[in-house]
Amino acid sequence: MDPEYDRYDDYEPVTNEVLFTSIANLNMYDRSWSIRGRIVKKSELKRFKSSTKEGSVFNIVVKDETRAIQGSFFNEIAHKYFSFIKEGRMYSFSDGEIKSAGRFNCTDNKYEINFNDKSTITEIENDNAIASFHFNLVPIQEISKKSENDVFDVLAIVEDPGSIKEVNLKNGTSTDKKTLGLVDQTGFKV
Repeated sequence: MDPEYDRYDDYEPVTNEVLFTSIANLNMYDRSWSIRGRIVKKSELKRFKSSTKEGSVFNIVVKDETRAIQGSFFNEIAHKYFSFIKEGRMYSFSDGEIKSAGRFNCTDNKYEINFNDKSTITEIENDNAIASFHFNLVPIQEISKKSENDVFDVLAIVEDPGSIKEVNLKNGTSTDKKTLGLVDQTGFKV
């Protein structure tokens, strides 16, 4: 035996520790990813019906230190994980389909994840470095560039509290309406 190789000073044992991909680094071409994050939003379990199919769905927003991403669960997978996943708790996720964000995506991420029967989801220890909320802040001047179904947040001051007015609805009833004037840190108003 060579005495030079008989030393174990530089030996690093193999561990079962998972190396997580940050959400900001996810892409559609990586097939072997694992992420961890906090559930900052969870929808209700909903039934859907289209001309070609029907089923159940619920969505989550998962956030790590770098970004948030929306995840969707359909049919059997939705029923399997709906009561397991809790808003505010931390989980690890692996093996889902990363795809381009669809029109119902509520994050500013260009990707989203569809979880399937190969997905592995495990509750993990809390990490206080990951916030329990997610904002998709947009300056007021950018609102006009948004599409009709886009979801975003605005940080602004109420400049004009407006007054309550009664408006008539198409169905013949009426309701109260209040229009607020907002201004953000850039001076733009809406």
